[in-house]
Amino acid sequence: MRGLGVVYLKELRDALRDRRSVLTALLFAPLGMPLMSGGAIYLMVEERWQEATAPLSVPVVGGAEAPHLMAQLEADGIEPDHDTYADRASLAAAVKAGQVDAGVVIAEDFGAALQSGAPARVWVLHDSSQATAAVPSMRLKGIINDYGRTLGGGRLLLRGVNPALARPITTLEQDLSTPQGRSILLFGVMTYFLLFVTFMGGSQVAVDTTVGERERGSLEPLLAMPVSGGALVAGKLFATTTFMVIALAVCIATFAVATRWLPLAEAGMTANMGLANSVGIWLVVAPFALLAASVIKLVASFAKTTKEAWTYSSLCVLVPTLPIIYLQIKPMQASLPAMLVPSLSQHLLTTALVKGEDLVPMHVLASVVSTAAIAALLGAVAASRYRRGRLLS
Repeated sequence: MRGLGVVYLKELRDALRDRRSVLTALLFAPLGMPLMSGGAIYLMVEERWQEATAPLSVPVVGGAEAPHLMAQLEADGIEPDHDTYADRASLAAAVKAGQVDAGVVIAEDFGAALQSGAPARVWVLHDSSQATAAVPSMRLKGIINDYGRTLGGGRLLLRGVNPALARPITTLEQDLSTPQGRSILLFGVMTYFLLFVTFMGGSQVAVDTTVGERERGSLEPLLAMPVSGGALVAGKLFATTTFMVIALAVCIATFAVATRWLPLAEAGMTANMGLANSVGIWLVVAPFALLAASVIKLVASFAKTTKEAWTYSSLCVLVPTLPIIYLQIKPMQASLPAMLVPSLSQHLLTTALVKGEDLVPMHVLASVVSTAAIAALLGAVAASRYRRGRLLS
């Protein structure tokens, strides 16, 4: 243990001498990623809110056939434009070319169909491949459908028929989600950033204490010290892990501060990133830092140059994202088997904390034990390379 402590302090001092690398690992990435993602979320929420509530000018063809429908559109914040396009073909061409997000075409027999009781035709023209057309087309279809239901109910009342008879089944929707739970729709990728920053926080230390020392010629004297290979690797791993958990803490703190400035209330959400939850997220993700340090340390031990080690370590960063990507394809609930998979367990536990759910103690224990066991296994393999002197070859 004394030898481990000596190696640990030695690696910390060596890493802190490279101030630029320390600032990059502990400040730039942990601060930059939450701020960039927070800015993206801010712009997205503001844009969607404005699109859903701001007045909207929509080109209309044949609006004279449906004056009451036009009045309903105006009442709901949509200004019909009757002059720009003269027929359906020209309006369709403009929508297809991306000049117009959405348009409305009223059938020539709209008024006659209403008087006769036949279905009156209204087209909402839009291009579903255009991202900007989604909200305007949904607003138009919602207003027109509501207008049609109102007319249908009025016709039945005039004939002495209860409009409810035309709806034998009423579908009622009860949203049981909480504002904290809905926020996961925006913060679902937060775990990816946390894991990425954790890797980046100690990559420099892991590479420098392996390939870097060999290139500088300081590794051979270190191996000649009366310290076992296991203690030597453990000291280097703990030094790397220290930088990783610090970077993780800075990243979580930045997320917690950034969420206070986001307009989540407009979207019916609340960021559950208070002090207690932030500490909880740090505690459930921190064991992954030991695994990340072991992975980079082992991979770097096979590299012949620092450049090669950086190439390998950059590929390692992609590995923890695979389970998170898999969840986007096939969602799953937290379970004991899932807690045995590193990065997947951290993601599920972090998601539960953000949603305000209580953690299952057995799930937390399984996540910590599984992650630590895999990290210990990889660390043992790395220690064997130190003991056999393979790093010098």
